[in-house]
Amino acid sequence: SIDSLDGLSVVTLRELLPEPALLVPVVIARDRVLDAVENMFGEVLHVEYTGLLCWEPGASIDSHYDANRPYLQQRHFSALVYLSNQGKHFSG
Repeated sequence: SIDSLDGLSVVTLRELLPEPALLVPVVIARDRVLDAVENMFGEVLHVEYTGLLCWEPGASIDSHYDANRPYLQQRHFSALVYLSNQGKHFSG
């Protein structure tokens, strides 16, 4: 992974390039989410970042918003897709 600290591991699309079997489903899922958000808000959006994040048990992040720094001011929408094995390790 590109980063690993405090129970968070991150893999970017660039890191998945050598693994088409992993890259293609991630891009398809990302595009489906993009289509859903565009349809909901009636705007054409542009993807700035796509990554897979793994939160280990006990990991957390402070409350924040994604346009909290000057170089992020163009962000108006963010989308998260939670992948889990609901019922086994997650009950929400």
